[in-house]
Amino acid sequence: MHRGALYGIWVFFTAAGPGGILTSTFFSRYYLLHYSPGDLALIRAVYILPIVIYCVSIPFWLRAQRRFYCSTEWARSHNLQPERLKLFFN
Repeated sequence: MHRGALYGIWVFFTAAGPGGILTSTFFSRYYLLHYSPGDLALIRAVYILPIVIYCVSIPFWLRAQRRFYCSTEWARSHNLQPERLKLFFN
């Protein structure tokens, strides 16, 4: 449950949160009246930067998942190692 909560926090702060906040701000009546073309760079940064951070951090998250899966009693009884564990089909 703890790992699921951490994953939810990670997704919110890197993808869903910034995009949702910016979208709600962008479509507000006040912002549409005072929008300037110079804000486009900020809009792109707020949308793109968190997604880049999310994509870059995926290998770290998968490495932690492998270590977690291999730390269980069942995995130890089957001699599973994090380096050899495949999470996706290759």
